[in-house]
Amino acid sequence: MLRVAFAGAISGLILCSVAHAAEHSQKHPTFKKVYESQRDYAAKVVPARRYMFPPYSFAANYYWPQQGGAVTAKKDARKP
Repeated sequence: MLRVAFAGAISGLILCSVAHAAEHSQKHPTFKKVYESQRDYAAKVVPARRYMFPPYSFAANYYWPQQGGAVTAKKDARKP
C-alpha cells in the first residue's frame, strides 16, 4: 500500500514539474534551450542505461529465489 501511494506521489510531482517547466520555458528562452537539451540527452541515455543495466531482480531471483517462487517450488518438488 505504501509503495502504491509513493508511486502516486512521485507521478504527481513529475506532472507538476513538467507543467512548471513548460510555463517557465515560455518566459525564459535560455531556460527553454537548456531544458530541451537535457530532455534530448536523457532520451538517448535512459534507453541505453536500461539496455546495459537490466533489473537486478532477474539475476537475484534466479540464484536466491524468494520463498514460494516458481524456482523454489521446482526444487521442493524434487525433494523426497
